[in-house]
Amino acid sequence: MPPDLIGSYTKDLTIELEGNRGHLDTCYFFTIDGGLFRVDEYVLSGGAFQYYLDIYVVACTTPDFFIEHGCELTDQGMPHDDVVENLLALDMEDIAHTKKIGRIAYKDILLQDSGFLTSAKQIKSVVIDKDYRAAGLARNVYKLLALKHSYIVCDNTQSISGGSLWASSILTLGEVRIYDTRVNKFLDVLAKEGRGKSGMLPWSCQTLTIEQIEEWGRNFNPNSCHHIVNVLSRDSLY
Repeated sequence: MPPDLIGSYTKDLTIELEGNRGHLDTCYFFTIDGGLFRVDEYVLSGGAFQYYLDIYVVACTTPDFFIEHGCELTDQGMPHDDVVENLLALDMEDIAHTKKIGRIAYKDILLQDSGFLTSAKQIKSVVIDKDYRAAGLARNVYKLLALKHSYIVCDNTQSISGGSLWASSILTLGEVRIYDTRVNKFLDVLAKEGRGKSGMLPWSCQTLTIEQIEEWGRNFNPNSCHHIVNVLSRDSLY
């Protein structure tokens, strides 16, 4: 997408990524559709990726209590971070049934922004268990990454689902800018239907079938957009 779109890809969460890993951080978040989740972030050396994080759904010793109680606290107007702290303070995790349900891998990339060279994290692989794709996991994790690393960048090649994520859910997090890696410059701001506010079309579909283009269902550029990426920054979050 903002790069080239591809049909799809599958990954096995049970396969560990190659390289020597070091633990960087652990954090938690809650969604009303999925419950309580844990994110473990790692740095990798000697492998295909520089960083990755594993996403776990945190099981409760009383089934469904985390999501039910978390939803009650959310309905009462409690801020998200306080909801998470309350659930963790209960000390009711069922460790034996806490399950890995996602992984996101990324690497360092440099961007030019307002005349300054800045470091960002480019997403290279996203795998979410099909049973949890409606729980807002990727959206929440992308927000976590933007808050922690200042800039996150989409891959130069995306699956249809990956491109759709940026064209819809990520747009609700903040302003998404369109960046050209050839000239190292921001060119436009992403709007709805896969088009920039100034009319730029940042996605190409050169390898997709007619059926897959219909599945994409948005505007696309007839020319290759492999050098175009979408960028979400911490300062642009709503």
